[in-house]
Amino acid sequence: MILIGELKRVVPARRYFEAIIKHIPDQAFQIDDKLYRWMSDNLSDELELWGASADVLLVVAASFSARATGRPRIESLTLLPVSLQWLPVRDLEDLLRTQQLVRERRTFVVTSKDGVQVRRTPKCGSPRPKRALRTLQETTPRLTTSA
Repeated sequence: MILIGELKRVVPARRYFEAIIKHIPDQAFQIDDKLYRWMSDNLSDELELWGASADVLLVVAASFSARATGRPRIESLTLLPVSLQWLPVRDLEDLLRTQQLVRERRTFVVTSKDGVQVRRTPKCGSPRPKRALRTLQETTPRLTTSA
């Protein structure tokens, strides 16, 4: 199965580590020691950026399986540091630049490490068009009660 969500924390448990996901805080995901060491060695830049600023969130994309105990175990994962608007950031400088562009409500292009460009248009706080609201109200069935 696939998991995509915001990583809240990784904590040690008895014989493994547990990843807590913000969107499902009641369900911890097991991470074995080998995967935890790999994550610490290979994803250290992402983890350091996450720890450096409260304005950086860490999105986890993972494959997992359900164990006989009922607790899910992460088999493989990757981490993506993002801004509070879930826009990818590479470092603190990139975060500051992204925050400024979002504040100015500007459209901008994010270029990934492999050169792929993605157009971003921040929609933070944009009002809902009145026409769409009117259409939604017109198509919503009304409940009637008989007296």
